[in-house]
Amino acid sequence: MKWFIIILVLLLSTALNAQSFLESVSKAQEAYKTEEFENALTLYNKAASIDNNHEHLVLELAQAAYRTNAYEEALLHYESAIKRTINPINQSEIYHNMGNASLKAGDIERAINYYKSSIKLNGAGIETKSNLSHALRMKKNAAQNNDGEKKESSSKPSQIQKNKKQQKAVPQKKYSFEAQKNKQILNDLLRKEAQTKRRLEEKRSQSSNNSKDW
Repeated sequence: MKWFIIILVLLLSTALNAQSFLESVSKAQEAYKTEEFENALTLYNKAASIDNNHEHLVLELAQAAYRTNAYEEALLHYESAIKRTINPINQSEIYHNMGNASLKAGDIERAINYYKSSIKLNGAGIETKSNLSHALRMKKNAAQNNDGEKKESSSKPSQIQKNKKQQKAVPQKKYSFEAQKNKQILNDLLRKEAQTKRRLEEKRSQSSNNSKDW
């Protein structure tokens, strides 16, 4: 009798959990359709807490997380889903979505790798190829911007060196000052010499005047 009661309780509990699971999933799907993504994510997480072994549930959970901009959470669910997926086409679609989530998260390199994995499984994925090309252009532009910043930063030391050279050139003004000083001394000597000559000429002129016959 005791075992019968335990089994009955377990069966009832399982039935209640199954009902709660189905209700949460159904409500989550309705919320997703009406673009109530935050509510959908909450309901999907509630369903996953009851039973997370359903492949489709994990995918829908990942999509809901993606729609709420929770890209890293979405990637975790996608990774869980791809481990349970056998069909290469389905795997390709999941890798495509993982590439999109990585790109939204700002991880360009990771996005490129996921897009490449998707193309390996399904080479006919035109949208994936387009997204890959876009990611590669973003990577190229980012590299060019980094190179530009490096060049700009490398030019700054050159400017500093130039300033140092200019600072070293400042003491040369001392020699200019000495030259100017010597020039001034020379000018003074020349002026004194001119004054002396003028005085001598004046004295000679006076002597000549004094010696005239009137």
